[in-house]
Amino acid sequence: MSDTITELKDELLINKTMLAKQCDLARDAETERMRLHTILERTQEELAEAKEQIDVLLKVAGKCTWKEDDEGIWDTTCGEAFTFIEGTPGENDMKYCCYCSKPLEEAKFEEDTE
Repeated sequence: MSDTITELKDELLINKTMLAKQCDLARDAETERMRLHTILERTQEELAEAKEQIDVLLKVAGKCTWKEDDEGIWDTTCGEAFTFIEGTPGENDMKYCCYCSKPLEEAKFEEDTE
């Protein structure tokens, strides 16, 4: 009977040790979960801020309109002027303003027909 009691005490000690290890692992897992949750929240906030900044930039960016005058000079909405030997910005494969880098939109000169 004494051997049985000793075996039970040993088994109880082993179980107690295993339980303590499992508790430590659970505590470590919870700590890691909380750390990762904090990182996730911070990342989501940074992503939301970045999206807001992108929206602002897209609104500000817009296009640069090049409007041709009666002498064939193209005035830009960014305050510059450009002239071509032949053709329009599009016919010269210009897709972006060479001054402000915004997408180029052209408004060809149309003579008043009044």
